Amino acid sequence: MIEKWNEAVTRDDNVYILGDFVDHNAYTLGDIAILLHDLNGRKHLICGNHDKYDVYDNVFWIMDYRLYEMPILYDNFFLLSHEPLLSLDLTPYANIYGHVHTDGKYITTPRSICVSAELRDYKPERIEYLKTMMQLTCRLHDAFRPECLTKERNNTDDT
Repeated sequence: MIEKWNEAVTRDDNVYILGDFVDHNAYTLGDIAILLHDLNGRKHLICGNHDKYDVYDNVFWIMDYRLYEMPILYDNFFLLSHEPLLSLDLTPYANIYGHVHTDGKYITTPRSICVSAELRDYKPERIEYLKTMMQLTCRLHDAFRPECLTKERNNTDDT
């Protein structure tokens, strides 16, 4: 995992971890500190259901990383959260989340994308890539809306 992470992340990158970083019952604070040190990037952890804020608080504070108990707004558009949030087409935000692990029922939509480590081969994804994936999904979504299909059909050359 460390090797894959460090191939994708430089020391200067900001990395947003969307929960379930480690099983706090299986690792000591020292183990967590060593792992955080060995992984490239400046870490921002949004705590998940397997993370304990009070366990990470001292380690993150000492290492000058950021720790969040709630979802955060990134770039005035992306809601970064551990669990998927309700994302309707009418909302002005998109949700990037990580909670679902390998549950296949969570798919990329024009307003949400899952970045669970298990689904991403334990390698962080760049925000530009996630934006592109969501834009492609949006185009596919729009292409199958009835008004788009009718418009396409009316614009075809029947000769």
